[in-house]
Amino acid sequence: TLIDTAGLRDVQESSSSDRIEAMGINLTRETLETADVVIYVFDSSQGMDEEDNNTLESLRKRKNVIVVGSKADIAKDKSFENCIKVSSTAKIGFEQLKKAMQEAVFSKNTAENEFFTNTRQQESLKNSKFALLKALESCEAVAPQDLISIDLKTALVCLGEITGEVVSEEILDNIFSNFCIGK
Repeated sequence: TLIDTAGLRDVQESSSSDRIEAMGINLTRETLETADVVIYVFDSSQGMDEEDNNTLESLRKRKNVIVVGSKADIAKDKSFENCIKVSSTAKIGFEQLKKAMQEAVFSKNTAENEFFTNTRQQESLKNSKFALLKALESCEAVAPQDLISIDLKTALVCLGEITGEVVSEEILDNIFSNFCIGK
């Protein structure tokens, strides 16, 4: 999940807008606690101030951080190190950012990122893939939408069997025959 949050800075809660901003910043801090990867974006046309540097240093101690300098085409100081320079106007840096995000997400080699399937789940995945490919072929052949929707529904049912949203008699029989439940 990718979450865009409020920026991080110290706010004095003197007005109602400051209180709202403070609430947003507190929510950002809570979100950071559960984040696997943080993409820290700063305006490179303004540069990084001491508060930015302190925040970044604190984040790097606890999190995998990708630093992104936006507005790179108009940056005053182009020598920012260890940051990905992007510009929407000049359309630069986005492939590098995409690659860094992929590396950050897929480089984590923990048990929580591993996905194990049993034979039934593998079969459901194969059936879902087959149904999706059929739906794609039907779309490319400009088939009627009701025929395409049948394949899409089949794919959803197959995926639902994996997530537990769809429980068929066959799945229940399999569970009761292979596991010691209620005996």
